[in-house]
Amino acid sequence: TNGDLLPSAYRSLGAGARLLWRIRRDWAAEGALSFAAKNYPTLAKPGNELREDKETVLSARITKIFSGRLSAYAGLTQTTNKSTLGATSVSNESYSQLQVLVGGVWDAL
Repeated sequence: TNGDLLPSAYRSLGAGARLLWRIRRDWAAEGALSFAAKNYPTLAKPGNELREDKETVLSARITKIFSGRLSAYAGLTQTTNKSTLGATSVSNESYSQLQVLVGGVWDAL
């Protein structure tokens, strides 16, 4: 390829852990941490640069359980991606992202 194509796929290897704690009958807390190393063998790289990413995701969530079918939650997810296509590259693929999540779950069945 000539270096102008976007990646169509990546290979990834990583590990993660998740902890769920039922605080009381009507409250639960959850935390998760994962790490993944990615490479893009099909990526036509700008300037023939090799792209490899290291992504870390950390999340926390608290859930209020109203009944077996209805609950509400709030959570935070922090994602950090460190790429070899960083600030000195033609295309910067390094980033940090914080998500705030608020929602509800209703089991209709």
